[in-house]
Amino acid sequence: MAVDMCWYDSVELCLDNLYDGEWYCGTELQGQNITSVGDSMVLHFLTRLNFMPGFSVTVNFVEVPPPEEQCTLYIFHGEDETMFTAMHWYSPNHPDNYNDNQECLLGPGSETAVGRTWMTVQEFALGDGDQVIIENAYTEPTVYEGLLPGDMIKIPTLYFLATFISDSAVTGAGFWLTFESEVPGCYKDLTALSERQVITSPRYPDSPPPPGKQCEYRIMAQDPTKRVLIILSVLNVKDPSFVAVNLAGDALYNSTNVIKLQRPVDAEEYVSFGNVVRLFYQGSKNVGGYKIRYMQVD
Repeated sequence: MAVDMCWYDSVELCLDNLYDGEWYCGTELQGQNITSVGDSMVLHFLTRLNFMPGFSVTVNFVEVPPPEEQCTLYIFHGEDETMFTAMHWYSPNHPDNYNDNQECLLGPGSETAVGRTWMTVQEFALGDGDQVIIENAYTEPTVYEGLLPGDMIKIPTLYFLATFISDSAVTGAGFWLTFESEVPGCYKDLTALSERQVITSPRYPDSPPPPGKQCEYRIMAQDPTKRVLIILSVLNVKDPSFVAVNLAGDALYNSTNVIKLQRPVDAEEYVSFGNVVRLFYQGSKNVGGYKIRYMQVD
């Protein structure tokens, strides 16, 4: 340790954490101005003998300049505070050009509520290398760059995260995006019991689901110490349609926690990592329907 090099007394200065710093002795610090990295500094004085007169310091508090302007967000809620009804998201400095080297986040839209999101592109003009990235709980992230028309884009869930990143090169006019929530009939918040329960595709078993149908199921174990077992009783869903199972529950998509199911499947049973599992059905064509049982297990 550096402190062992000091014969008499020593001082430790921790500038960026509470525990590890640099040791000084003698007159090494005399006349110096030392500034902490964050909003705290720890000074540790160690004395072995009483030969030296000691030290005195003057402490000044310096105002930290505010961070660069971030994205602007307006959120509207209804009676249910766990989900939004609408959000307006603007790039920094909007309607003027945003700056270099900026990053800001929006989300998650809702951590627990079920439903899907309609994203409307009001304005979108990014410089080369700048991006808006949309992540959700079931599918790989989508990257938006350059110029976008005023489209409505469907995000399959309320559990999404939007990230804006600008690099150090050319900038653009920025963006104005609006997000509106919707809860279709087969978006359901369910509780797993010790007895098996079942979810089925719309119109099952009489007819296939309507073309383009989407469904989301968030299933939580009644006992928070248990997990959720998913059993595929019937899965007549072929490419390009699919059922996505997020075994991590309330988490964004990752290739290790989301399984994309299409007939034929490798396994018929799946167990959640924790006490919540999420399922999402995306229908297009080649669908006969599905019947999925669920229950809580140890």
